[in-house]
Amino acid sequence: MMSGALTRIEALGTQLQKTWTEHAFAPEAFIELCTTALAQARLEQHLSAGQILAEIAGRAALPEDPPVENRVVDEQLTLFRCPEFVIQVLVWLDGITDIHDHRLSGAYVALEGERIEAQYRFFCDEQLDESIRIGRIETVALERVRPGQIRPFTPGADYLHAVFHLHHPSVTLAIRAPRLDVDAGFNYHRPGIAVRGKADARVRQRIQALQTLHLAGYAEQGPALEQALLEAQPLELYLLLNHFRGIYSQRLPELRALLSRLRERRGPWVNTLARSFAERTRMLQIRGLRQAERDVNFRLALALILHAQTLDDVEGARAPEVLSALQLIAEQVPELRADVLRLTTG
Repeated sequence: MMSGALTRIEALGTQLQKTWTEHAFAPEAFIELCTTALAQARLEQHLSAGQILAEIAGRAALPEDPPVENRVVDEQLTLFRCPEFVIQVLVWLDGITDIHDHRLSGAYVALEGERIEAQYRFFCDEQLDESIRIGRIETVALERVRPGQIRPFTPGADYLHAVFHLHHPSVTLAIRAPRLDVDAGFNYHRPGIAVRGKADARVRQRIQALQTLHLAGYAEQGPALEQALLEAQPLELYLLLNHFRGIYSQRLPELRALLSRLRERRGPWVNTLARSFAERTRMLQIRGLRQAERDVNFRLALALILHAQTLDDVEGARAPEVLSALQLIAEQVPELRADVLRLTTG
């Protein structure tokens, strides 16, 4: 077995810190410096994810690992830390990401596993507050990223992406520096809503109380939930309705009446909010199908359904195995049949 995985990574980090020092830690230089450093190091030719994790398991100590941003990975381990940036190994087992932007910059190299990276653009029509924006989402490009390929982390809302990992596991070595000065930190949901922030203590308590009312079968649950939704500010409304949308999916007349009252009180953006939950339900269904099936062609078919406009958007999408997987999905999952037809007949 090869040895010294962590030594190589520490050498990479030390040299990159020195190089960035020579550029006076200029933020605009960091992405190119990371890309060059990863290309020169060729770590994917010398290291394996298993080797890195085995060395971590036998190591007495590693740098502390406070999160740089909201975690979207199954495992995130910091291998090198200096005041300016971190080098991390990111491991996905059965995850896909929402469309999101970054409050960081840097670059990553795919160590193991292929992934579909989809790039998007968000056009803001209305900013409700600092946490929610309404607009429209457009696809920019799709790419099949293979082991050894290097891609940037570009900070800010001008660069949105989503990642659909095709293999189990999929492993990335990432160099990341925080960029808290940029306007970012949003997750984006079709047809066009951007949300930043999590529930604060008050909202968490409200959700807990409403959930307990529901689980216990108390009659007060329905009126209390409706009142909470009607009184909520935009972010709280999003969080509450998202958390309890499963309840209303079984009470469609109540949902339609509630949405009508919310539109009267909050405005037409509530329509976009409601449609975004339908898209979230669709994504969760695709996520579940992906977790149940590890065949790469089947997973690629799901990635196409979620992100592609045509089969020509992604290399290998017209392979017979992928077309067969799409046909199987159309036969077994009625909710996704229209997406398959759109891809295969458009």
